[in-house]
Amino acid sequence: MKIRKLKKGDVKQVALLRLKLFLKWDAMDPIDKIDRKYFKSQKHYAFLKKWIADKKRLTLVTEDNGKITAFIMSTITVREPFMKTVCYLGEIWVEPKYRKKGITTEFIKQTKKWFSKHKIKWVIVSTHSLDKQANKFWKGRGFKEFNKIYKMKN
Repeated sequence: MKIRKLKKGDVKQVALLRLKLFLKWDAMDPIDKIDRKYFKSQKHYAFLKKWIADKKRLTLVTEDNGKITAFIMSTITVREPFMKTVCYLGEIWVEPKYRKKGITTEFIKQTKKWFSKHKIKWVIVSTHSLDKQANKFWKGRGFKEFNKIYKMKN
């Protein structure tokens, strides 16, 4: 399976994969309820096209017979002007049929290589605290918990 950068022609397929990712969180927690229509909207497609054009952002995809089967979205992030710039692995999704085939390992490897070209030393990823599968996944790849976010219903 070939890994390559996201192209404008892939936007609608990746938009649907992003919907699958966020539906998982939608089911976990009332604060993460999503507007499902957004993922098939021109506004979302424009967001993804803008993401592709931004030199501080990288989206990689895998493709099987013209169908996008996985993606990872990453960005170089300035947290605060007095803190180190970091790279943020923002989203990752692999269709269930394609899991456990080394796609995420290769995504992370290629993304870290891209980060290194930009002289970034720290990589951050976040996931929902209730997503046990994702938390286990990231810890299994050497990531360590370092921040917590708290919520309260108003």
